[in-house]
Amino acid sequence: MITSTALQSLIDDPAKRSEVSAVEMATAFLDRMGRLHDRFRAFITETPELAIRGAERVDAARRRGRRLPLDGMPIAIKDNIDVAGIPTTVGSRSFEHSIAVEHAEAVRLLAKAGAVILGKTNLHELVFGATTDNPYYGTCRNPWNPDHSPGGSSGGSAVAIAADLCVGALGSDTGGSIRLPSAFVGVTGLRPSFGRISNRGTFPVSWSFDVIGPMARSVRDVAALLIAMNRYDKLDSCAVRYGRLRFTDHNPGSLRGLRAGLPDSYFFEGIDPEVERLVREGAVLLSELGIETTDVHIPDILEAVQAASLVNVTEALAVHQRRLHENPQAFSRDIRERLQSGESVTGTQYVQAMRTGQMWRRTMHTILETDADVMLTPTSGWTAPTIEEGRQSTVRSRMPAMTYPWSLASLPSLSLPCGVTAKGLPVGMQLSAAPGKEMTLIRIGLAYQSVTDWHRLRAPLVGAVAD
Repeated sequence: MITSTALQSLIDDPAKRSEVSAVEMATAFLDRMGRLHDRFRAFITETPELAIRGAERVDAARRRGRRLPLDGMPIAIKDNIDVAGIPTTVGSRSFEHSIAVEHAEAVRLLAKAGAVILGKTNLHELVFGATTDNPYYGTCRNPWNPDHSPGGSSGGSAVAIAADLCVGALGSDTGGSIRLPSAFVGVTGLRPSFGRISNRGTFPVSWSFDVIGPMARSVRDVAALLIAMNRYDKLDSCAVRYGRLRFTDHNPGSLRGLRAGLPDSYFFEGIDPEVERLVREGAVLLSELGIETTDVHIPDILEAVQAASLVNVTEALAVHQRRLHENPQAFSRDIRERLQSGESVTGTQYVQAMRTGQMWRRTMHTILETDADVMLTPTSGWTAPTIEEGRQSTVRSRMPAMTYPWSLASLPSLSLPCGVTAKGLPVGMQLSAAPGKEMTLIRIGLAYQSVTDWHRLRAPLVGAVAD
């Protein structure tokens, strides 16, 4: 039997994973998932038969002398992304019997590369919220403090990683749904460039913003998942050809010549002082690794956030409008009221918001060509709210304040754990680059995690689990 300590070692050191059979590793994770289900509510559906079949395939490939790219990496899939033969509940009772006919394209590519699928993770109802306080499948709890939210909507995927229930996971990110949970529970999460990873087989929120992205403790595992999914899908209407991805995981190379811009307004105004301190300490460390840090002025940020919010709620309403009118009781009160708020948006307002988005993208793309290679900001200006606080509209509305701008600009963004506050809650540092420049983010993240251990730090609730 693989002990919790040994499992942690397998998570932190990818080289050790090849020393145990994929079936043995999958079995150990499945056992841990079963024992900790009620503690964290990270999963909606566990898939042990699928996991063992996938692990057996990896072991068979090893016996033939072939190593698959992901080599048995145990992963979890957010439950708005299809896994063949398994319900895609989207965190709603309305879809609990909606069985996927085939894998989503991203899932198919991960399975082909040797990932082992352990289960489907909890999420905010209909992927439309920032807390994963799900009224049907249980409130997902932050391993650092069970009274606090892990954020959302990919909260289950983030918690599954933070609680050592898997090595990597898929989330989806519209306005911050990968980055916020990653920051709140102390793991690494990447929002890829819009259109890089196929959305085919994923339940939508906003067609203008939705992306699928990888999450893990380390940048190395995030990069491995990203590369495995990086294939142009001609059947996906949002697909963009960005080309191949290559990286050297053990030697990211010198960071000299790269410039990190710190916005001189908005992102560091009125935020938690501990969050600001830890993010600025991260910036200092990056400068010691060779990156030039400089203040950058960005205009019209608040207008961009407001436009992104308006587009998001309007497109979410378009997804659900027929069901909302025919069967409003199929939605929880919170989601129903948020969707109905989109009914007051006029066509003119929507077009104006889209036009704001066009101008904002041009502004940011110009800045990332002339003034900086990456933007460096907090992922969130605050640490994870309590579950009760997360039920307040004022708290929910401020949560994506640091992530919405980069969604609207179609920028890839990486959230890295950069410290823990005096109250024991993680803080995330966000790096954002021009479209198609994920490898710049990966390169910086690898260098940062080579000299820090924040991504390896376990929450007390996780470290206290006995075998």
